[in-house]
Amino acid sequence: MDESALDPTREIILDDEPAPEVDVKIKVEKQPIWKRDGHLDEAAYEDHMVRLVDDLLDESERAWKMTKQRWMHADKRLELDLIFDILQSSSAIKSDLPLVPQAIEEKIAVQVESLPRPSVVARQETQEQFVGALNQFVGEELDSNDFDILMMKVALDMARFNLGIIKQSVDPYGTGPFGQKGKILLKRVDPRHIYPDPLSSTFEGCRYLIEARPMDLSDVRELFPLRGQEVLPESTYTLNRRGETRADEIEISQGSNGSVHTIGERQRALVKEMWIRDD
Repeated sequence: MDESALDPTREIILDDEPAPEVDVKIKVEKQPIWKRDGHLDEAAYEDHMVRLVDDLLDESERAWKMTKQRWMHADKRLELDLIFDILQSSSAIKSDLPLVPQAIEEKIAVQVESLPRPSVVARQETQEQFVGALNQFVGEELDSNDFDILMMKVALDMARFNLGIIKQSVDPYGTGPFGQKGKILLKRVDPRHIYPDPLSSTFEGCRYLIEARPMDLSDVRELFPLRGQEVLPESTYTLNRRGETRADEIEISQGSNGSVHTIGERQRALVKEMWIRDD
């Protein structure tokens, strides 16, 4: 070892010329999600996600089965209570019974009539003008989604199942109330179609949340224009017409894209949407 390297009095001669500047450009190539997650190709990734959704849906269905059965009993009790009220009326007739769902909605409407709309509140005086304009924008978006009617339906779910859900999404091809590209959509979700993570005590803490609902194939193709044509009808959810026509006499028509349509059937499939925490 060179002892001079340990000598604190040793002179160190530096070059006065500055180091040349090096222009370094780092190009980060964005990898497709299937490659980033370590799958061989896109088909392997899709197969993995399909299996994952099915497994998690099965896990949640088993955990929430008893709860959803209690929901159905509570829903029946609510309907029977309204039927009893109608039958107690001195002017009740049999034709009143089909009006039970309407009576339930009217009862709920009275409860939600005074509910305030979502709004933004200014924290400083300097924000009042901006907040006023923002509330106008929010109001227009709520009106375009029939928010008051939507809230009545959600409040009805809360009375029936003790749970109300609104799903917010954006239609990139739609036009907003101010002519802007993209339309904000607010839709009521049937709680019976929701399957949360059974290991979480709150919605915020869920690792995943699944909405599984039967849909007509025409609606599936409209909602998913790129891949909707690949969805096939499922016999469990397809509705058959009850009539005199026998099954072997139902006509079959061949579409231009090779799809087969059965006359007398409402072809449907179970569509599953999953939100999963990415952390």
